[in-house]
Amino acid sequence: MEIKITQLKSGLIGYKAALYIGSAWDPAKYIAEAKNDEEWSGFYIAEVENTAKGYLPNIINGSKGIAYINQVQLKETVKLIVCLDDSFKTGHINMAALKSALRKNGIDVQENDLLIPKLGQLGYFFKCYNNEEGAKEIISPNNMVSKLNMLKYKECELKNYEVKNCKTI
Repeated sequence: MEIKITQLKSGLIGYKAALYIGSAWDPAKYIAEAKNDEEWSGFYIAEVENTAKGYLPNIINGSKGIAYINQVQLKETVKLIVCLDDSFKTGHINMAALKSALRKNGIDVQENDLLIPKLGQLGYFFKCYNNEEGAKEIISPNNMVSKLNMLKYKECELKNYEVKNCKTI
């Protein structure tokens, strides 16, 4: 498995589907409530708007309602690990191979470490595929979300779990 270590520059980095307007988001509250008990515990950011829009039916409570697509901005440049292995497209990721690739590149993630929480301790964001079509996402470790701003962008109406209308706000 190949990885690339680079930097993620400050500025607009993607989009987040949510039940709240971006300006109402509180990173300190998020950090306090976030759990770091899984390999992939983190804050997921779709690289393109359409990918975030696809998440809207999954986050709405019930079959209809209002949800939002927020823009996500990075306040400062951070270290970034990019892994565009095809296994991420299917979700069948060889964690041992991934952690081995990280160690070979000088990133001390051991087999028993939870991946994204450990990367947060080491100061890295992570970028990978998130579906079979090759859409990409950026994962901010939960402890690093204070480096993010969320800005209101679009309000979307959903009916019968389908996005019916999105308008810029």
